[in-house]
Amino acid sequence: MGAQGLLDKLDEETMDNIAKALWLREFNIDEIPDELLRSFKSENNSNENFGKRMQYLLRERINNPDSFTPNYKNVYETLIKYSSSLSPHQAYAMTLFLGMDSSKGYKTIPGKADFIFPQNDAPHGIIN
Repeated sequence: MGAQGLLDKLDEETMDNIAKALWLREFNIDEIPDELLRSFKSENNSNENFGKRMQYLLRERINNPDSFTPNYKNVYETLIKYSSSLSPHQAYAMTLFLGMDSSKGYKTIPGKADFIFPQNDAPHGIIN
């Protein structure tokens, strides 16, 4: 997919968010590093795949409900109907509609803090 193909797949809000994240005044494909362009073009970052991942998450919640939370099956089935294609922002916003089981599947917070400075205080990938 060429530069124009990428522009055709990105909505205005996503392009604006990319520009802001890169400290650009406006989205200009010529100012975006090639490595980032390759990741934007990846099928993993398509709206359809954001939708598929959200539908997977919702089906996982339906098929494996928590025993101590309300039943969200009807809510999640409704959300599945509207999530076949989601922008990154829409996928993020949809998580706000999840129920009390929304934290399920994440690693638990360790009982004891074991920080090593400066490694744990630096952005990931800067200090190994």
